[in-house]
Amino acid sequence: MEKKRMYKIKTPGILQIGGVCEGLGEYFEKDPLLFRIGFVVLFFISGLGILIYLVTFFMMPTKIRNS
Repeated sequence: MEKKRMYKIKTPGILQIGGVCEGLGEYFEKDPLLFRIGFVVLFFISGLGILIYLVTFFMMPTKIRNS
């Protein structure tokens, strides 16, 4: 059995900022929109949304999706 890993997802030809929310959505089997909303809410409440997003962006490996 393959170990489940978290990746930021890049899809060629689709406008994305970093692919972090797409990767989190795939890992937790949830809609990536929920993570996007969560980051925006955290940003406006305390400013932590952008910090958490940047940390995950630089820490997560990239996976290229050909779709």
